[in-house]
Amino acid sequence: MPKLESVTTVVIVRHALFERVLFDRLLVALHEEFVDVETVIVANGISPETSIELKTMAESIPDCTVLFLNDEVHDDGCHAP
Repeated sequence: MPKLESVTTVVIVRHALFERVLFDRLLVALHEEFVDVETVIVANGISPETSIELKTMAESIPDCTVLFLNDEVHDDGCHAP
């Protein structure tokens, strides 16, 4: 069966350390099914350490963008107090 053309995946990172091993496994699985994989990571309420880790990681992964939210946003769209 031929691969599908492309996919964009959005990963939300909140309050926890980013688990690179799980992320890498996700990318491997996606690349098995798609020719082109684009990744958008939304950093929501993360620590400064995780922020640095995400910036470094994004530089090493093709077609990866990290969006850093200025304020934490909850699932209902409201900002944290």
